[in-house]
Amino acid sequence: MRYQAHILLIAGSMALPHAGMSSAASAQITTTHHPDRSTPRLQIIPPEQVQSQNNLAPTATASVQQMPDKLQAAWRFLSDHAAEYGLSPDLSSLEHVGTQATKAGTIFRFAQRLGGYKVEGGEIIVSINGQNQVFRVYNNIYPVTPDKVARATEDRIGQDQAINVAWNTLGAQGFVEKPQADLKYVPADGSFALAYDVRLYVDRKKTDGTSRTGLWQVIVDAVSGKVIGEPTELSTNDGKRAGDETFVSQAADFATSLRTLATVDARREQSRIAAAQAVERASGKALVFDSDPVTTLKDPSLQDDSPTSRLDPAYIEITLLDLAKVSGTFRLEGPWVNIADFEPPATAPSTRSDGVWHAKRGDNALNDVMTYYHIDKSQRYLQSLGYAGTTGIQERSIPADSDGLSGDDNSHYIPAPFDRIAFGHGCVDDNEDADVILHEYGHAITHAINPSWGGGDSGAIGEGFGDYWAETYSHTTVNGATFQPQKVFDWDGIDSCWGGRRLNITGVNYDPGRQYGAHQPIGGGVQSDELWSTPLYQSFLQLRDRNVPREEVDMIVLQSMFGLGAGFTMRDLAVNVVATANDLFPTGPHAGVFEANFRNLGIVPAQAAATPPATASQASPLSKR
Repeated sequence: MRYQAHILLIAGSMALPHAGMSSAASAQITTTHHPDRSTPRLQIIPPEQVQSQNNLAPTATASVQQMPDKLQAAWRFLSDHAAEYGLSPDLSSLEHVGTQATKAGTIFRFAQRLGGYKVEGGEIIVSINGQNQVFRVYNNIYPVTPDKVARATEDRIGQDQAINVAWNTLGAQGFVEKPQADLKYVPADGSFALAYDVRLYVDRKKTDGTSRTGLWQVIVDAVSGKVIGEPTELSTNDGKRAGDETFVSQAADFATSLRTLATVDARREQSRIAAAQAVERASGKALVFDSDPVTTLKDPSLQDDSPTSRLDPAYIEITLLDLAKVSGTFRLEGPWVNIADFEPPATAPSTRSDGVWHAKRGDNALNDVMTYYHIDKSQRYLQSLGYAGTTGIQERSIPADSDGLSGDDNSHYIPAPFDRIAFGHGCVDDNEDADVILHEYGHAITHAINPSWGGGDSGAIGEGFGDYWAETYSHTTVNGATFQPQKVFDWDGIDSCWGGRRLNITGVNYDPGRQYGAHQPIGGGVQSDELWSTPLYQSFLQLRDRNVPREEVDMIVLQSMFGLGAGFTMRDLAVNVVATANDLFPTGPHAGVFEANFRNLGIVPAQAAATPPATASQASPLSKR
């Protein structure tokens, strides 16, 4: 019962009967629950029960029998356990909306619908192994009775009006991209209201006279036209922004702003047409920092205004792969990243006739190649772990603005439907430090793994993962493993700029009764982000000390984020990390090390006793379900 020993005491658990399961399979299922519903949230099914399932019994309906085998297994499982998850017995409230292939199995996402409309955040996610057996379930279904649903009246405002309401609510000054609005049911005041989920990627003016771009969500009641709750910023930031910033309330003229956007879109379309001509792929060369000059030179005295000559020894020449070569001109447009200009200030991406970028700091061409090189390299590393093709993560060319955010000292990731990254240039230019680039790309990774990312503790978790992803790469660079190895953002986060973050915090404990958003102070000088990055990174260091390859640790961290939906907590994900470590490396020390580090900060309850970890020599190759 090795699997139980690591997991069972982490959260409340229950035995879940399965159709076709033998009575001999008595292992219990690890379960975490919604605090506001009578239904389970995350369920991890132990191997004994997984292997006992027979989800393709011939009692499935004719329509289900026509589906692919794995999808049949998911529907059959949900039918067998409809009451437990708060589903209608005939599953008529569900719609299959997505399939993800992963290294550990296939994930099916089912959206909840009421009266033909999706429910905001309502979904259930089923993970199926190679034998068509269920091994994970993440349930975000709202058990709904008809009296709790507002009538979908025809007397409602239109989409354009909802967008206008959102525009004025934000005091927006200009569009970066076309507005998006979806009509759906949203939880409100103990029931559900039909509302527009409006997403505006816009520029907003702050009361201090500066501007900032970002992606905001505004929920507008479809009947009353009033805003439900407060606008939510969906774009990330790296934690340097003041928490008390305020925006002007007077919006720019809506119609004029739309016309301006149309002109910009026409210009972009011309560029897209030009870029669609035959493209030759070619390699180039560039000078970059890898990962940053402070680390490479082991010199924490470097400042933003230090003579540029002091940084000269930190540059290295690298190869830029798969650049676009059009009409003899090399462009920083590749299969995994393309340098673009979509946020102010207007800074055209650099190009070269010879494919050689030897710019140094002070020339934005350095920021261009830093951004291209480190994102491209990170994506290629993901693929080397087996996340490629049908199992790829963020395996697309992501637009990246190397000089955006109106010059603000910050960087951000803009999630779907836009999926892009921009970097600011206040103090040390953000993308002179590979940590910042990889941190923001980390957000793209998490959103690609979990398209429902948001709510719960996901704010702090996303930031913590980004810090982990940046620092584990820095660990592989010159002096990265020995110089300030517990700090992230060594160059961008010099004390005269903002200080960076740590990955070895102590003296705080996870509180399951609160939500951990991004960059929240949680006492003792600690931020919420560090509460998640610390156990991940300390596990990484301890496993490396046992000669466990970096690749194995990263696979566990990445794979554990699959199969979740919105609203997950650190405890949910910690449970999944340990279970995933057991799945992938069942005889190695991986699960025990992760569990111990989660337990140190109370993310795993203190009474959970881990099995003594195996020695590193017992670690096995990646097992396949």
